[in-house]
Amino acid sequence: MKRINQLKIPFVLLTTLLVGMRTGMAFAGNMESGSYAYGENIGWINFSPSQGPGVTVTDSAVAGYAWGENIGWINLAPTYGGVVNDGAGHLSGYAWAENVGWINFAPTGGGVTIDPATGVFSGDAWGENIGWINFAPTYGGVTTSWRPSIGSGGGGGTGTESQNTPTGSNVNISFGSGVTVTFSSVSTAGDTTVTASNTGPGAPSGFQLGNPPTYYDISTTAGYTPPITVCIPYDPNQYVDPNQAKLFHYENGSWKDVTISNNTVTHILCGRVNSLSPFAVAEPIPVVDMKAYAISATIGGANLYVSSTVQNSGDLPIAQVNVGLYLSPDKAITGDGNDISIGNYSVSNLAANATNTVNSTLTIQNVPEGSYYVGMVANYDQLFSEGDTTNNARSTSSAFRT
Repeated sequence: MKRINQLKIPFVLLTTLLVGMRTGMAFAGNMESGSYAYGENIGWINFSPSQGPGVTVTDSAVAGYAWGENIGWINLAPTYGGVVNDGAGHLSGYAWAENVGWINFAPTGGGVTIDPATGVFSGDAWGENIGWINFAPTYGGVTTSWRPSIGSGGGGGTGTESQNTPTGSNVNISFGSGVTVTFSSVSTAGDTTVTASNTGPGAPSGFQLGNPPTYYDISTTAGYTPPITVCIPYDPNQYVDPNQAKLFHYENGSWKDVTISNNTVTHILCGRVNSLSPFAVAEPIPVVDMKAYAISATIGGANLYVSSTVQNSGDLPIAQVNVGLYLSPDKAITGDGNDISIGNYSVSNLAANATNTVNSTLTIQNVPEGSYYVGMVANYDQLFSEGDTTNNARSTSSAFRT
């Protein structure tokens, strides 16, 4: 896409509606005063005009009207377009100007973003009839007071929200992120604040946090009488088994499970506490466990016919497990020492709690004469770590002679 060096735009009278807007009551939106973008072919564009509805940034869109002295009003939320905010400040979509046409906020080679920490715009939009519009020119710039709500832009979002907390009984405070705090009784009004971040204390013992982890630090200036019910939404895609998710509260230097409900349809966890401090959603650390489930063998001449079954007794699917087959003078199959390796095989994509049986025909050669048990060892090469390996080996119930 090339920058246009010069474009003459004919003057076109504004519609009655837009003239009315310009002469009507001013509304500031949530842009900081003096917010200007610049187009080298159209001049300055005011995103905080003194007339009209102004420009408002939300977690999902940029709406309202900006004003250019040379091109008139720019509608950021036209009927067949609109500027979209992904919740993290990445803008896309199209604005419409009556006199110059469509303006693309996510063009190839450009794009407009808002810094979620400062509200400062950066980057360039593109209009086919007017060229580039710079949102961070040397002598201007566009800034909004908008900051992302907690959880906006997808699970695991960060940010801070505050809500007034009035006096009364069963006072419910709802935040835009879906977090709710319900006080049994509030005697002194104040403000309740939720701050979400991706950093905090380590996971509770035996549990793991979501990916990414999100901590909710809740505080209030209101005077209250406990208990307090706290409900926090979670993204099931951030957990191995959302049904096992728990709500933890950080109390006196350690995590405490305060869960009273887990709605696995709406994905909201609730807990009951007597005080406020960080909260987090965690699930039990998944168990990885392969089991030598069954083995049998028959001998026919020089051939040994072995049927062996492995089971994935863990919580996670296993991409591949390797199984070793052995002859042993005793039932204690270890895969080393006096055990003689007679073969191995691989099982792929074994789901949790699933079994897989393999029938093998083996030729017994160069084995000293004697009595042997046939054994198996699942994950004999330790391709992955397991918390428990005591069930990885199994032998036939009886021995055979070679």
